[in-house]
Amino acid sequence: MDDPSLGSLLIYADVNLGIVIPLTIVLILLITFSCYFSGTETAFTAVNNVRLKKIAESKKSAKLVLKFTSKYDQVLSCLLVGNNIVNISATTISTILFTELFNADIAPIITTVGLTIVILIFGEITPKMLAKEFPEKFLCLTIYVFVFFYYLFYPLTKIFDLWKILLSKIFKTDKKKPTLTEDEFKMIVTDIKDEGVLNDNEHDLIQKSIIFDDTLVQKIMTPKEKVVVINERMNNIEIKNLFEENNYSRVPYLSEDGMVLGAIYQKDFYEMLLEKNCEIEDIVKPVIFVRPDDKISLLFRLLQKKKQHLAIVHDYKTNTNIGIVTMEDIIEELVGEIEDEYDAEDAQKESINNFTTSKK
Repeated sequence: MDDPSLGSLLIYADVNLGIVIPLTIVLILLITFSCYFSGTETAFTAVNNVRLKKIAESKKSAKLVLKFTSKYDQVLSCLLVGNNIVNISATTISTILFTELFNADIAPIITTVGLTIVILIFGEITPKMLAKEFPEKFLCLTIYVFVFFYYLFYPLTKIFDLWKILLSKIFKTDKKKPTLTEDEFKMIVTDIKDEGVLNDNEHDLIQKSIIFDDTLVQKIMTPKEKVVVINERMNNIEIKNLFEENNYSRVPYLSEDGMVLGAIYQKDFYEMLLEKNCEIEDIVKPVIFVRPDDKISLLFRLLQKKKQHLAIVHDYKTNTNIGIVTMEDIIEELVGEIEDEYDAEDAQKESINNFTTSKK
């Protein structure tokens, strides 16, 4: 018996074009839809909602995309259903097609190898690369196609949603987790800085802002051992010397027995010296008392509300004052060391009623 030729093993000479052409068209369409579903899945995963909201200001399609980004589980179910349907259909169609074109013995091999390569390149890798690079543009261009499939597969996706709810109850995973944890956000900010979007100062400010709300007063306060105070027994010359030697703009004012009566502002003190009928008690400002475990974010808002700059840190367990914290201390926790109007070295000198004072 004669050996069959290679051509007779691989391909039939008599091809039924009435079957081959329609099947080829259907196969191309199925691979195209596979490409679409894969790309859309990646685009919804990679899309930046901040950019999308900006685009939505001028594009209706972006508004529609935003609507579906909040339904990610349903979106994912729809895309997986669609992708599986077209891939299984493509396998079936290609088997029929290649059986028409090639010898029945080799058709399954060609179908498996050929379709795997085609779907991998054109149905997975290529669309996913493009969608990851341009997720917002990809979704805005194709969102209406997705809407069609979303409602087409809605009954199936609804079944999967119910299945997910059932699994969540069984494994007790229905508790919502935050989209982004604080540590993850810090890592993202660092990555953005490494990419050159943020400079070092901007990066540091954002990082400090993240931990600002958790920082306690005791971390930034000045302990009482280092606090300069004015005692009511001190005369004006002693107070003037204290301000000049320390260059503090605000100093706690104590009674003879050490009780905090308020605070004296340097500016008010020098203005008092010009007023002959003004006493030291007239310029004493009230102060706020805070706990060492209070958050500085809350203290910051309190100082703003009261229009004050100084707070006394009081330990209510021992009923003692343990330090002070100023508005400047809080701001420095965010932006770093700053100078106030009394920190400058080139002080101007002027004489006020026989007192030599520093005016910054």
